[in-house]
Amino acid sequence: MAAGLEPPHVPGYLDPLDEIVATGRTFAEQCLRRWDGEFNHDPARYVAAHRV
Repeated sequence: MAAGLEPPHVPGYLDPLDEIVATGRTFAEQCLRRWDGEFNHDPARYVAAHRV
C-alpha cells in the first residue's frame, strides 16, 4: 500500500481526538470527573463501564 493511502477505517482512530477538541477535556480528565461522579470511587463500576 502506498504511503498516505490508508484503508477507509483508519481515520476513525482519530475520533477520540475530535472529542477532546470538542469538550476541551482529555480522556484522563473525563475519567477523573466520572470517578468522582457516577462511579462514586467504586473500582467495580469503573471496570464495568470500560469492559471490552
